[in-house]
Amino acid sequence: SMFGKIDVNGVGREALYAWLTEAEAGPDASGEIAWNFAKFLVGQDGQILARFGPAIEPCSKDVTTRIEQALA
Repeated sequence: SMFGKIDVNGVGREALYAWLTEAEAGPDASGEIAWNFAKFLVGQDGQILARFGPAIEPCSKDVTTRIEQALA
């Protein structure tokens, strides 16, 4: 179900999160998701461009700069 609870960490993690968490995209390291406000930036080509931890605000300069670079 689209609104059902899914696993993002551990053995039963959803395939999307298995893919997202294995990439070394920085600035945050790959691996387990610390909290549900982790952010992933995926480029137009489907490649993971960046990963930001929960403490980084979605509109922070770090995030917006990466988005602008991806759109250039």
